[in-house]
Amino acid sequence: MRIFISHVKADAVAAATLASAIVARGHEVIVRDGNAAALGTADAMVVLVSPQSIESPFVQREIEFALASPRFAERLVPVVIAEAADAPWILRKLPSFPAGSDLAQTGRRVAEALEKTA
Repeated sequence: MRIFISHVKADAVAAATLASAIVARGHEVIVRDGNAAALGTADAMVVLVSPQSIESPFVQREIEFALASPRFAERLVPVVIAEAADAPWILRKLPSFPAGSDLAQTGRRVAEALEKTA
């Protein structure tokens, strides 16, 4: 499965840690690089939720793309890095994962959840 990780620069370390754990489970990871075409080739999306990411127009557009695409049904997974009061209501309705202190473990749990949707 190709998994796109949407995040902002402030959350790059967390994105890299999650990506490593997901890759270790045999998946390909695309870390957002400003290339909209990359999201178009993904099978799932993990969005890192933080106050900074919720303010990002790039992250907002990526979330909107995933919500509008049937390909991402049950495959849009929020990972909460830090509580964001202004997070879109839909992200609060989706099954999400708290980042916690062990991001590698969180990455494994996210991969397992996405594997169940395949």
